[in-house]
Amino acid sequence: DQKGHNVVLLEKSDRLGGLLNSSDYETHKVDLNRYRNYLLTQIKKSGVEVRLNYKATSENVKEIGPDAVIIAVGSSPITPPIPGVEYAKQAVDVYPKLDELKGNIVVIGGGSIGCEIGLEFAERGNEVYVVELTDALAAKGNMLYRIGLHQHLSRYENLHTLTETRCMEIREKEVVVVGKDGEERILKADHVLLAVGFRANKDLAHSFYGITPETAMIGDCNQVATVLEANNLAYLIASNLA
Repeated sequence: DQKGHNVVLLEKSDRLGGLLNSSDYETHKVDLNRYRNYLLTQIKKSGVEVRLNYKATSENVKEIGPDAVIIAVGSSPITPPIPGVEYAKQAVDVYPKLDELKGNIVVIGGGSIGCEIGLEFAERGNEVYVVELTDALAAKGNMLYRIGLHQHLSRYENLHTLTETRCMEIREKEVVVVGKDGEERILKADHVLLAVGFRANKDLAHSFYGITPETAMIGDCNQVATVLEANNLAYLIASNLA
């Protein structure tokens, strides 16, 4: 829009923001929430035509007749092949219901999302276990982020982090895990949340190729990445449009 192009933004849901909207519910995502709000404000101030509740397909995008297509269809949370996984919920789906989940909460996956949502539930007085397969929590976070995260995690006696621990089975009201010593342990679980990562929606993204030679993928559908990485790629793609 700032370069003089006529821009149409298609969004399948009833609001813009994508995964950034989780910042509405977590107390530790204040900066991310402000950034999301900044972007929404810039969209309102721009000449971008926003179409909400619009499920884009190659056919209806072709009808618009674009000179360029930028694909940002994101990623989907991974459901691991754990026996009993049907008893679990995806962590990203419970953000609007944080106050409704109470008791013993087991989070499978100790990346940034798993640790942050575990911290949020611990602060609300729940007994929380974060189960991570590797030996590091939030391994993809930068050093300063990880230092700050560990400081917060260590404040709560009701928040337990189990690294080098594999989830073997999810049962009704309990989770079976095995630590690096090979010893089996059963964790009480009123709620089990999955936070094992995301998979790029590449098949959906590829369906929009062939409409125009000027086509590019950005954000998680290109490669699951951080907000900073996604924004840098988006800027480079947009700035190189003719």
